[in-house]
Amino acid sequence: MIAVFVHRVGHVATIPLVTQSTVTSAWYTTECLPRVLASVAERRPRTRHRGLLLHHDNAAAHRAAATQDFLNGERIQQLDHPPYSPDLAPCDVFVFLFVKSKLCGMRFNTSDLTVKAFLEHSEAIPQLEWASMFQKWFHRMQKCIDTAGEYFEKM
Repeated sequence: MIAVFVHRVGHVATIPLVTQSTVTSAWYTTECLPRVLASVAERRPRTRHRGLLLHHDNAAAHRAAATQDFLNGERIQQLDHPPYSPDLAPCDVFVFLFVKSKLCGMRFNTSDLTVKAFLEHSEAIPQLEWASMFQKWFHRMQKCIDTAGEYFEKM
C-alpha cells in the first residue's frame, strides 16, 4: 500500500507502508505527513507549507484526533471531503487510473519495484495533464456542492 500526494502541477510524494498493512493515525502523523511536508518545503523554499490546502478522504487515520492535532499544529488548512464520494479523490479518479493503464499486464517481484514503477509513471505525467485533472476535479466538487451532496450520474 502507498499514500500518494499530488498538487495541481504534479506529483508531491509517494510514501509506501513498509511494515504495516493499514494506515494508522500514528503512521500518518509521524512517518507520512512529515515526509510530505518536507517535500513541499523543498519545492517551496520561501513559503514552505504556508498556505497549503490539504485534501484527503475520510479514512479513519485522516479524521483521527491525533491527525487533526498534527495538522492544526502545522497550520495546515484542510478541504472537506464529502462522505461516500470516492469519485472526488484526485488520486482515485486520475492518478491511479493513469498509472494503472501504463502498468497493465506487468508483474513485479517486489513491492519496491512496484513502487518504483508507480513513481516513474506518476512523475512522467505531463504538467498540462495535471492542470486538466485539477480543473475536472474542481468541476466535480462544484457539482457536488450544487447538488447538496446528492448522487448524480455522469453528464
